[in-house]
Amino acid sequence: MSGHVFHPGHGDLHGITVVVDDGDGRTFVGRYHEANARGVVLHDVAVREPGADAVDRGSWLKRQLKFGVQVTHRTVVVLADSAGPVKRLADLDAGWDWSRVAVIAKEWKVLEPVRAGCELLDIPCHFAGRRERAPPNRCLREVARFLRLLDGRRGELMLLPKLQALV
Repeated sequence: MSGHVFHPGHGDLHGITVVVDDGDGRTFVGRYHEANARGVVLHDVAVREPGADAVDRGSWLKRQLKFGVQVTHRTVVVLADSAGPVKRLADLDAGWDWSRVAVIAKEWKVLEPVRAGCELLDIPCHFAGRRERAPPNRCLREVARFLRLLDGRRGELMLLPKLQALV
C-alpha cells in the first residue's frame, strides 16, 4: 500500500484512471478500485468493443485521455482469467502534462481531498474562483488581540519565543 493513497487500505492505483484489456479484445478505461480473486474492479468505465467502433483502439484511447472518460458503466469487473495488465491511462501519452489537468466539482468541499493530496505530493494546484469563507469570529478576535499586543511593542525586535510568550 502506498503512503499517498487517499483511502488507506487500498492499493497504489486506487482512484487512478487505468486501461485494462480482456481476452475478448475489449478495452476498458475507468477508475481502478481493486483487484481481487474475481477480477479487476473499475468504476466510471468506458468500454470499447472490438469492431463496434469505427475508431481504432489507439485513437479511442487518445480521445479518452484528451476529453475524459466517456462513462457507459458505473462499475465493471474485468474477470481475472481474461484481464490483461493494468496500465495508467496517463502513461500511454508521452506528452502527458499535469498542468493541463482540471478537476471540476459542484461543491468546493468535494475538492478538499484533491487539494490535500496535491499539497501532500508537492503538486502545484490552483483553485480558480474559490470563495474563501470568512474565519470564525473567535479567530478574528484572537488576531485583533495579538495585533494590539504587538502594537504596544512597536519598534521592538522580538524572537519567536518572545512572540509565543505574548500569546
